[in-house]
Amino acid sequence: LVNAEQFNFNVTEIEILNNGNLFKGLERGSIESDDGIVINADTFIYNKTTNIVEAEGKVKVEDKINEYTIFTDKAIYKRNEEVVLAEGNSRAIDDQDREIIADKITYKKIPNIVEAEGKVKVEDKINNYEIYSDKITYFRNDEKINTEGYSEAKIQSEYNFISENVTFKLIPQEL
Repeated sequence: LVNAEQFNFNVTEIEILNNGNLFKGLERGSIESDDGIVINADTFIYNKTTNIVEAEGKVKVEDKINEYTIFTDKAIYKRNEEVVLAEGNSRAIDDQDREIIADKITYKKIPNIVEAEGKVKVEDKINNYEIYSDKITYFRNDEKINTEGYSEAKIQSEYNFISENVTFKLIPQEL
C-alpha cells in the first residue's frame, strides 16, 4: 500500500519514476482517491504533476459518493477536474441499475453528468425503456437525457420513437 497524497495505491508491484512524480502500478490492483473514486485495473500510471491517473485492462471505476460504476478497457481520471474518460467497451451503471453502453463515456463527477458517444444504448429495466443514439448526455440530478443525431426509443415494449436530437425526461413508474 503506497500513499501518494491524494491517492492510495493497493498494487502488487509499483515503479516510482521521475523523482517521485510518476507512479506505475503493475500486475492488477486498485487506486483510491480521497474523494470517493476507486479504480481497479491491470495497470496504472499516475502522474503526480498533472494529477491524472491512466488505467488499462479490465478497468472498473467506482464513484462511492454518487453510486456510479464504469467498466471499460481504458480510463483516464483527471482528479483536478473530477472527470473520468472511458474508452473501449465502455459501460456505466447507476444505483438504479440504469445502464449506458457506448464506445466512449465521459463522467463528470461534480455536475453528475454522463456523456456517451458511439453506438450508445441506454437501458432501464425497472422503468422498461431503451434509448439508442449516436450521442447522449445524461443529467443524473435532473433525470434527463438529451440525444444528438439519430435517436430511437423503445418505451414499455409498446412504443417506438425514431427522431433526432430528443430530450427524454425520466419519470419513474409508480409502484
